[in-house]
Amino acid sequence: MKFEYEGNENEGSSLNSGGKSKGSEANVQMRVLVANVEQRMAEFLRASLVKHGIVVETAADVFDAIFGETENNYDCIILQADPGVMNELFASSAVTAPVLAIADENTVDARVRALDAGADDCLKIPFAVSELVARIRALCRRSSRFSKSHEMTDDLHDFEYVRALKLVKRSDRNVSLTHTEDIILGQLLQKVGSVMESAEIAFRVWGSRGQDRTNLVAVHVANLRRKIDRGHPYRIIHTARGRGYFVNTRDKLNSIRSLGMDDRYTR
Repeated sequence: MKFEYEGNENEGSSLNSGGKSKGSEANVQMRVLVANVEQRMAEFLRASLVKHGIVVETAADVFDAIFGETENNYDCIILQADPGVMNELFASSAVTAPVLAIADENTVDARVRALDAGADDCLKIPFAVSELVARIRALCRRSSRFSKSHEMTDDLHDFEYVRALKLVKRSDRNVSLTHTEDIILGQLLQKVGSVMESAEIAFRVWGSRGQDRTNLVAVHVANLRRKIDRGHPYRIIHTARGRGYFVNTRDKLNSIRSLGMDDRYTR
């Protein structure tokens, strides 16, 4: 397999200098995941991108990296152009970073398949590292520019969620969430007042691998309650007995009780 490098090795190193690179805002060090590519390519990509001031993590299996229990927040994901892998990956809501696919087939059809499967961009082999870095920067800028700050505030004016910043505030106190907790809360907030079954939450978080992880949903929801609701007279996260969970940012006690919700979380 052939790779090519073009340009000065030091090009882009200012990404980690705190200065400004050409055409960008004040720089924050980018974090990239390289997964599901052969070892030789992974090593090449890591060595090349590090020279440009980019933090690189590699994984043999993208699902282990994305769906693991460790805190993994990536600015960009680089994958081998495999439609099967990408279709399964994008079935969940865990992938919030832009995805750049690497196609070893130098054909239009191969690139179209990767893009149709959900990739945000596709680069064919052989490629110049300078072009790869430019595409990564463009994806990260575009992702940041088009992500809307989504705020939700309850009637008590003490709950705020800004998805773009993964920021939760309760009574002006910042609440730190893990990646998985943030995904679950985001899903619940998309359906305020509606029950999401545990199985549906597991699927949206872990994709097809979430089938046997409903017990983990309960663990993460318990952690969310501890962080967000503990010490407050009104609860944000509620339980629908035998069904799942829902978020209610308003006092709808009567409607909640009519659905058979857990009264412990309706005060």
